[in-house]
Amino acid sequence: MNFDSLAPQLASLDSPEPLQTECDQPATDTMSAEATPSFELSRWRAEFLDRQTERNFVQRDCRQSTAYVRRHILLTGLFFMLCAASHAASTDSMPTSGILLALCGITVVVVLGMLLWVGRRPQIIASGLASTLFVLWLIAGFGVMLKLEPESLGTYAMGLVLLVAIIYLFLPNRLHCMAALAAIATLEFTLTLWPEWHHAPLFLDFALMLIVVNALGYSAARRLAVTRREQYCLLIQSEAAQHDLREEIQRRRAAEAELEHRATTDCLTGLKRRCAYLEASAQELDRAERYGHPMALIMLDVDHFKHVNDRWGHAAGDHALQRVANIVREELRSHDIAGRLGGEEFAINLPQTDLVAAKKTADRLCQRIERARLEQWPDITLSVTVGITMFQPGDAVSAMLSRADAALYLGKRRGRGCVVVAPERILANA
Repeated sequence: MNFDSLAPQLASLDSPEPLQTECDQPATDTMSAEATPSFELSRWRAEFLDRQTERNFVQRDCRQSTAYVRRHILLTGLFFMLCAASHAASTDSMPTSGILLALCGITVVVVLGMLLWVGRRPQIIASGLASTLFVLWLIAGFGVMLKLEPESLGTYAMGLVLLVAIIYLFLPNRLHCMAALAAIATLEFTLTLWPEWHHAPLFLDFALMLIVVNALGYSAARRLAVTRREQYCLLIQSEAAQHDLREEIQRRRAAEAELEHRATTDCLTGLKRRCAYLEASAQELDRAERYGHPMALIMLDVDHFKHVNDRWGHAAGDHALQRVANIVREELRSHDIAGRLGGEEFAINLPQTDLVAAKKTADRLCQRIERARLEQWPDITLSVTVGITMFQPGDAVSAMLSRADAALYLGKRRGRGCVVVAPERILANA
């Protein structure tokens, strides 16, 4: 059985956090590209030929197998004790009855010891040691009972048949350990009863029954082992596909966020583009209209910007715009809205801000921009002209921009480098 077609998908995964189990060693189901896993199974043992892959499979199944083995050790031990106690009660020989009762007592100790051992060291389940030792005790116990009462061939033979079925199908173990234990049980039955019962017709019948049970049990156990590993491979394949899907979703989300950022943000200044600014401003106007909050709009224009471009070049002009935009960002609150309308014109919305606070903000902007110096062009002196208008009920963004623009150009005519509030006549004509 070869599952190597799944290897490239696992090799593309980064190693995730180890799966936490009750085993001492953490499980790592995915491999790096440098250690591509192999999913080829051995023919007779039905285990992965790659030791690391088999170890990962066993460790992943450790918790479930531990609980399963502990439960069935208890049930199988109870079955064995019931068999011994039943024969002890039915026999007339006191020594035989005493030995059978002693077997029951020893089995209680063995079962409790196994449960405690498996609980403290679950990794012995993976190695097959716990199940193997427990079944060896059961085989030895059946051998003692056969020696004590060899005349009860039918009863003990059926018990051994049931024990072989338990070895293959009831107690989880490694397939070669199961086959070896079943062979030991069959050999014990044969050697114990051969001297006295090999001529009896029932002996041959039960011997053939044991052979058939061994063949069927091995086949069923191997099919189960292969199926469990197939399910493990499919699970790893599913996890790999989910990992790839999550990564693809993250890539798409990052790409969408990047596209949205590019569509709404001016690449030079980092402020909102005109369309994004108008959309955000319209939402603030609706909020101001609904709750009756004051809102101011500031429009500022860099003075003599064309002169800066003509004399020092466009690199100096771009740097000047970036410097102005940085100052605007530093002076504004988190919920204020700033955008570049085009060229050297900027607009700022100040939600829940009255005229006095808006004028103070505009004055701070003017003062900081006038004090600003460009590192590579220290001779450049910047200044801005600012127009301010207040929100009026029923206003649209375009109306506020028109009033602020009229106030700005009024400031230009007054000599630039000043803050102008839209006068009443402008408000009335807007």
